[in-house]
Amino acid sequence: MSKVFVIKKKQIQLAIAVVALIAVCIVFLSWRGGGSQEVAGQANEPRVFELVTGEFKSEAADGKVTEVYLWAPGTIVVNKGELTQLKIHGTSGDTHPFVIEDFGISGEVQNGKVTTITFTPDKKGIFPIHCMTHTDMQNSGPMVGYIVVQ
Repeated sequence: MSKVFVIKKKQIQLAIAVVALIAVCIVFLSWRGGGSQEVAGQANEPRVFELVTGEFKSEAADGKVTEVYLWAPGTIVVNKGELTQLKIHGTSGDTHPFVIEDFGISGEVQNGKVTTITFTPDKKGIFPIHCMTHTDMQNSGPMVGYIVVQ
């Protein structure tokens, strides 16, 4: 007596679906590196922010000219522990000596040049970038920007 196995169409479809699912999982895990590998070099790459020095001039009805300097963008957001690089382009004014006191950073931006600062913020909060030339309205300021560390 011989036994006859009857394979139904639904069983074939189920087997094909299971094999396809396994193949997709294998391809996905191979593509992602098993989820355990990091791309070489990316952990040391800084997150770069481009800033510029800006100037607004306005003339009142009486002919008085008001001039104000600023950082643009005025606020950047970074993550605590993230290697961060600021590239500040001097586009207005002659020179802008600045400080970021909470991180012990000081420097100077000159017109037509780029000043680059690289640092890793070690605390959360809002930290100002102060231009030491344009400190108040009498000195065409205040020229202040903010680094928000999350």
